[in-house]
Amino acid sequence: MKTVLLIWMTAFCFCLIVACSNEGSKSAGSDDKKIVRTDRKISWEKGKNVYEIPGDTGNLTLKGFPVYTKVFLSKTNPDDTIIPMAKTHYVTGGSNISLSSSSVQSRNAALSDSVLAETGDKDKVCHSMQLSEALKNKKKARTGMKKSRDATVSKKLVDKTLDENGQPKTFSLGHKKHFYLDIKNDDEGEAISWRSEGEGSLEGIGYREDGSPLCYVWVLGQVTGYDDKDGSVLFTEESSLTTEKTAPIGKVNRAMAQDYADTFVKIYHLDREIFGSEPTKAFCDGESVSDIKYLSETGSVINLLFYDVYHMKENVTTCGFYWGKDLYPNDEHLPLVSDIAAWDKDDPSRYSNEGNYLYINTYMSKQTGNMYTTIAHELQHMIQRNAKGGLDGVDDETNYLSSEFNEMFSNAAEDLVFMFFPEIDYNNYAAVTYMRKVVKKYLYNGIEYNHAMSELVYGSTFSFIGWLMRTYSVAAMVSIAQNEYLDWEGIVKGVNALTDENGKHYSESIESLLRDYSAACIRGMKASASQEELYFTARAPSEEGKGVYCREENYGYPLIDIKIKGLNTAESTGFSESDTAVWKQKFPAGIPDNFGQMLLTGFQLYDANQVADLRPYGMMLHNVGSTTSDDDTVLTFSSDSEPSPMEKLYLVIICK
Repeated sequence: MKTVLLIWMTAFCFCLIVACSNEGSKSAGSDDKKIVRTDRKISWEKGKNVYEIPGDTGNLTLKGFPVYTKVFLSKTNPDDTIIPMAKTHYVTGGSNISLSSSSVQSRNAALSDSVLAETGDKDKVCHSMQLSEALKNKKKARTGMKKSRDATVSKKLVDKTLDENGQPKTFSLGHKKHFYLDIKNDDEGEAISWRSEGEGSLEGIGYREDGSPLCYVWVLGQVTGYDDKDGSVLFTEESSLTTEKTAPIGKVNRAMAQDYADTFVKIYHLDREIFGSEPTKAFCDGESVSDIKYLSETGSVINLLFYDVYHMKENVTTCGFYWGKDLYPNDEHLPLVSDIAAWDKDDPSRYSNEGNYLYINTYMSKQTGNMYTTIAHELQHMIQRNAKGGLDGVDDETNYLSSEFNEMFSNAAEDLVFMFFPEIDYNNYAAVTYMRKVVKKYLYNGIEYNHAMSELVYGSTFSFIGWLMRTYSVAAMVSIAQNEYLDWEGIVKGVNALTDENGKHYSESIESLLRDYSAACIRGMKASASQEELYFTARAPSEEGKGVYCREENYGYPLIDIKIKGLNTAESTGFSESDTAVWKQKFPAGIPDNFGQMLLTGFQLYDANQVADLRPYGMMLHNVGSTTSDDDTVLTFSSDSEPSPMEKLYLVIICK
C-alpha cells in the first residue's frame, strides 16, 4: 500500500509520526466554574435520526422513543482550537436504558490507548514528501527583494520557449536536459541538507488532441549530490534509465516512460475536469510574470521527472511529489528577470527547474497502481497551486489552501480517478489504507494538519471529502475546487452553490456538515435496522441509463461505495469480492450496476462517559446504549464544570 501526500511550496521533508501532543495549540473554553444545568425533553419524531442537544442540558428526557432504540452521542468541534476533555460533555447516568459506560477510574481511557499502535507499518508504504508546517509558514525573505519590477527589468524578459532564431524549441525523444534535485532535509524538515544535479533524457511524450505536447517524461541519468556548505561531492548515483527490454526494479526504459506519458494524458483530463487548470504563470519578486514562457523553456507543458528520490532502495517510502518552487527562477536565471543580485542562500527556490514539474520515484515505477494515484494526487496539487495558490496572481502565502485542505482535495482526486484504472486495487489504494486506520483513530486527528498524527491527516480528510462527494455529488467537488474561496469557506460556499432535488440552494454551515458527517460515521447513509450494511453511498444511477451515473451531478465519475460493516466491531477490514471481476472493467466499456464496495469495520465508538480532547474540526462518537422500556428514558449529563461553547452535541438514534 502507499500514501500520497503534498509538496506544497518551496521545500520538502518527511513527517515523522510521533506521540500526540497539544503543544503549540490553543485550547477552547472558559475557566472552570459551576453552572446551572437545565432539564430538557425531546420527543421522538418518526423518520428523524439526529437531535441537537443544547450545551447546558442536565437531565435529558427522551419521550416516546420505541423500546430497543439504539442511542448514540456525537460530539463535534466546528472550530480551529482544541477543546480540552475537561470542557466536553459526557453521560454520567440514565434510566430505562442499558447504558454503555466505564468505571470512573477508566472514564478517560480513550486517551490511555497507545495512539501509535495502528499507525506504524513495517511494510513498505508509499509516501510522498510533505512540507513541515514551520517551513511552509515561514516567509521567503530574499536579500534585497523588491515588491515590483520596473520597466527596465521587464524589458529583460524573453520568451524561453523560442530558440535563438525565434522559432519554437522542439524536444524529441533522447533530448538531454540538466535538472536540479533537492534530495534530503534534516530530521525536522527545516532546511535543505544537500542538493543534487543530474542530466535527464526525454523518454516519453504525451500529446494533446491537436498534436501539441502535453507532457514530457524525463528519466535521470547519473546524479551527483553536493554538500551545500562547501560544495563537496557526497555521492554519485547510477543512471535510472535503462535500455533493457524488461526494466529491473529501480529502472525505467523508454517503453515504460511512454506508457506513463499516455496514462498521464488520461489522468490530466480527469483531474482538470474537476479541479481546474495547471499554472500558466510564474513568479518573480513575489509577483507573477504574465506567462510561464518567460520562465520555462518547456512553457506550460507538464514535466514528469523520474529519479531515485532517496537513494535508499531497501527503505523506499516515497512515490512522488510536487514542488511549487519550480515556478520561480533559479540562481542562474534570476538576474535576467530581477534586479536582485543573488538569492538568499537558504532559499531552496534557487535550485528551481523552472516550469511545471512532478517528481516520480523511479524505484516505485513498476507499481503502476500506486503511481497512477500518486500522479492524480500530485497533479491536483499543481492545479490547486494555480486555482487557489495565488488568487490575485501574487505569490502571497496567505492565499494558499491550508495543508489539510490541500490533502483533502488531492485525496478526492484519487477517489475520482480510481474507477478508471483497473491497475489500482483497493488494498494499495493510498487514501483507503489511511481510512482503515482513521475509523479507529479519528479521535486523534480532526480535519486539521496535526503533525503529531500526520499519517491520520490523509485518512480523516479522505473520509470527510469521500462522504461529502457521495452526499452532494461530484458537482460539489467541482464547485468547491473552482470557487475563489479557501478551506472551510470554500467547502461551505461550494456546497451552497448547488441546489437540492426541489431546486433550492443548500444552506449548510460548518456545524451542519460536521453534524451530518459524524452521524453518517455512526449510521452510514443507508442504515438498516439490523446494522448489517452501512454505506457512504454514491448517488444512484440515472433513470434514463441504467448503470450510467447522472452526468449533470457526477460528471460521469463513478464512485465506489464505502461500506461500513457493523458498529464498533472487531471484524477485520476487507473488500467485497463478489463482483471484483466486473467492476474492474475499464470505464466506460460497460459499467456494471454495482461498482464494488470498500468494506471497513465501523468507526470506533466510545462509552457514554468516556472523554478526550476534541481536535479542531473533529468529533467523538459514543455508544450511549439501548432503551429498555416504552416509558421515558432519561440521560444525565456531566455537571461539574462549564463545557466549551464550541462543542456541539447530537443524539443519533436508530430504531428497529
